[in-house]
Amino acid sequence: MGNIHRIAAIVLTLATGAVIAAPTSTQPATTQPATTPSTPAPPPPTLADLDNLLKQLQSDTWATRRHAADQIELLGEPARPTLERLVKATSDPELTQALQVLINKLNAALQYGPTLVTLHLDKVPAHEALAALATQAKVSFDPAPETFWNNADEPRVSLHSTKEPFWSCFQQMCAQAKLRITKSSPGQPILLATADPKLPPAPYAVAGPFLFTVKQVANTRSVVFEGANDPNAKSGCQISLFAWAEPKMGTANWSSDPAQEIVTDTGTVAPIKAMNFYNRGGQVGSNFPGAISCGKDVPGTRLIRLRSTAQFTIIDKMEKFEVPNVLAVRKAERNIDGYVVQLKDVNKMVEDQYTFTVEISRGTHSVAEFAAYQRVIDRLRAKLVDADGKPLTFRGGSGSAFADRISQTNTMIRSNGPGGKVGEPATFVWELPAHLKTLSFPVEFKDLPLP
Repeated sequence: MGNIHRIAAIVLTLATGAVIAAPTSTQPATTQPATTPSTPAPPPPTLADLDNLLKQLQSDTWATRRHAADQIELLGEPARPTLERLVKATSDPELTQALQVLINKLNAALQYGPTLVTLHLDKVPAHEALAALATQAKVSFDPAPETFWNNADEPRVSLHSTKEPFWSCFQQMCAQAKLRITKSSPGQPILLATADPKLPPAPYAVAGPFLFTVKQVANTRSVVFEGANDPNAKSGCQISLFAWAEPKMGTANWSSDPAQEIVTDTGTVAPIKAMNFYNRGGQVGSNFPGAISCGKDVPGTRLIRLRSTAQFTIIDKMEKFEVPNVLAVRKAERNIDGYVVQLKDVNKMVEDQYTFTVEISRGTHSVAEFAAYQRVIDRLRAKLVDADGKPLTFRGGSGSAFADRISQTNTMIRSNGPGGKVGEPATFVWELPAHLKTLSFPVEFKDLPLP
């Protein structure tokens, strides 16, 4: 698998996707077939159980140790102080290793899992509710929520959540406050806007630290008759959606696996494989929607449930490829995380206009890893800067992509906005991913209207 690592199972356990339904329809759904009652799940562990679980973690029986580790994982962050204290105090190498594994999983859950929120609010002013959410999740909002209303017309918000994903709490608050998200970028405030009263609230699904908001559901129905095939005939269902990430996450790309279950108000649609599911993912945080699509007609008037798994490729670490005295350099090469990156053919074409070519080869990585790498670097543009560090302006470019190599030729001009001009190129700068991480989270959409 090269250097792209899939997140450990603990993150998936702590980061299960929460779901929120679309606005309720006046048309009742068809009653689903009864299911066999399942055995009630055992109650989750509490901190009062931790001492006993730590004793079990030192058992001679592997199954007992495994069960204890699983239960400690479920405790999450409250168990951290005890684990960190014990790992420093013990001299048992096997216990040290087991404790360190648990601590590493907690670290991964903090970094790559959802921020879990516990809030109990009853009819408080909307801006106070959002401020409480921002404080606990360590995020900020722009514009400041209090600027949306006068005191007289400010909505009141109620929320009761215990270790619930941030995006779920955020969406519940926004529904009551009549707000919506417009942007979420790494390390930046989450941008808010007033919801359009002419449109129904967007259905959404939470996948770990990521949020999907549905923009449109299109369902093209057809009746097929005997006769010659029509290559232009199309049918099927498409769910257009945007993907957002908590600001703590790095730049990411998303895609979705084929559906694992689809249920409409007419019953379960089966078999899944015959529905020809495919997806069009993209950059998390992009203003261009992706889509989950089905190549077959979806019967009924409501999509009761659609379950799938979303994949996210995240830039975990960046490295700068920098070449000084760039006009005198005919070729420069750097190995970044096993990828071979080249700068070549830097030329002055006409007055104030320059071109250069960059090429990346997949090196030691697999074709699939290289494809994921290409998707992530789409928005990471190489730059030429002058002696003062001012960038030249991108004028245009062309490129090609293959299974083992991509190439891009860019044209830059000595302009830095209206009336601004920069010096000759002095340095080439390109910040590229030095480590990628792939995360998988279950995602489930509920109660979507079918046109």
